[in-house]
Amino acid sequence: MQPQQSIAAPVEVPVEKKKGGSSAIIMACLGILAVAGIGFGVYGFMKKPETKVETKVETVVSKEAAASILKPYLGFSPISIMDGLSAGNKIHYASIFVNGIFDPEGDIYYYKSLDNSYFDLFGEHLEKTTVVAGQGVTFTYNPDRDWFLETGAAWGSPNPAYEKVTSIKEVNLTDDGLSIVFYQDSVPVCEYIGTDMGANGASEEYCISNEKLGMAGMNEFAENHEGMPTYTFTFGVKDDRYVLVDTEKNETDEVTE
Repeated sequence: MQPQQSIAAPVEVPVEKKKGGSSAIIMACLGILAVAGIGFGVYGFMKKPETKVETKVETVVSKEAAASILKPYLGFSPISIMDGLSAGNKIHYASIFVNGIFDPEGDIYYYKSLDNSYFDLFGEHLEKTTVVAGQGVTFTYNPDRDWFLETGAAWGSPNPAYEKVTSIKEVNLTDDGLSIVFYQDSVPVCEYIGTDMGANGASEEYCISNEKLGMAGMNEFAENHEGMPTYTFTFGVKDDRYVLVDTEKNETDEVTE
C-alpha cells in the first residue's frame, strides 16, 4: 500500500496593481484650471474698466434738402416774409395756402383752416384777434363765426418779365434747428428785354434766360453774380419738422457780373 501524498495548495503570487494614469491626468488638469481661474479673477479685479468712446454723429443737411425746406416760404405774396416775421406778414402769408370764401366785404378764412396753415409754417397757433397786415390789408376776427375777414387785399399777378432767382449759399446746423443762407433777387428775364413787357433799365448783363430757370441754372447765375442779395432764414424744430422762426436780409455788395 502506497503512502498517501499530500496535495500542496496553490500559492497565490501577489500581482502589483497598475496606477490609474487617466485619473492622475484629470486631477492635474483640474488643478491647473483652478490656479488659472484664481489668476484671471485677480487680473479682472485689478484691471481698470475700458472707457467706451462714443462718436456723436451730426445730421448733415444737403443743399437739395435745404431747398425743399425753404420752398414753402418763397411763394408769391404782395407782402413778403422776407421783410420780417411780423404778425401781419405771417397771417397774410399763411392765407396763401388756404382757400378763402368770397364775400362782398372781402375774403373769409375759417379759423381752423388758417390756424393749421399758420402752425405748419411757423410752429405756433394763430391768435384770435384782429391783425393789420399792412398795405391797407386787415384780418378782422369774428368770434361769433370763428373766422377772419380779410379786407383791402389787392392781389396781383407776377410780372413774367421778372423771375425770382434763388440759390442756396450755405446751410448751418444750430442748437435748435438750422439756418439757411440763400441768394434771391427779382431778375429780368433775358427774352423780355427790349419788348413791351420788358423792365425799364433792364440790362443784358444781369438777366437770366428762360432755359436757365431750373435749379442748376439759378445756381450758375448766383455763382456768376456774387453780389446778389442774400437772406438768412432760421428754422426751429416742431413736431419733428422744420418751421420758420426768423428772417434776416444780409448786407451785400452791389451786384457784380
